[in-house]
Amino acid sequence: MRFWIVEVLLMVALIAVVPARGEEYVVTGATYSNDGELSAANTADEYEITRPIGKQIVYTINVTSSEPSCAMLFLVIGHSAHPGSLYIVPQSQETCARTYTNTYAGGNGNNTILISTDFVGNVSYSLDVRMGDVPPPPGGPGNGPDLVLGGALCGLVIAALLVLVVLLRRRKKSPEGPPPQPPTDPGLASPPLVPWSPPPSSGPPPQ
Repeated sequence: MRFWIVEVLLMVALIAVVPARGEEYVVTGATYSNDGELSAANTADEYEITRPIGKQIVYTINVTSSEPSCAMLFLVIGHSAHPGSLYIVPQSQETCARTYTNTYAGGNGNNTILISTDFVGNVSYSLDVRMGDVPPPPGGPGNGPDLVLGGALCGLVIAALLVLVVLLRRRKKSPEGPPPQPPTDPGLASPPLVPWSPPPSSGPPPQ
């Protein structure tokens, strides 16, 4: 849902961008190439693409006619582009350029690559379209070695923590020895102690 909201915000209407339509092609197969030419009588070519969900397209245009000829490329939503159709800005080349390449994997799979120019004169170009699987994100499924290495490192860290906890618990449970006694000096030894008793009486008390 979030992706669709962002995508809609990045769409622009093709209002009078293409005053006249030229050739229409249907992109077929995983790899497609075509050479085309734009002229005063043929100001825009359309390439209809039907892409299965979960696939992506990588498209590249190269202008083969001499400089300063150039071309623009618009990735249009849906088929049969017309003034008022929507194209996706980040996946389009809105200014005239000699070469352009990009990748797209969103939407419902129905798109049109529209090629036009604002150059006065004939423009020859070549278009290549490749269709394939969307690559997994970094750290996602398919990165087996990275997952194995990460799991091994996590295991080592957990093992080290367990050993530390066990050592700390053993240290707390170990019995403590008797408190240390102060050293004694043989020259200051205490005399032997005996029980005290009162002295015996020497006779009857005086009268």
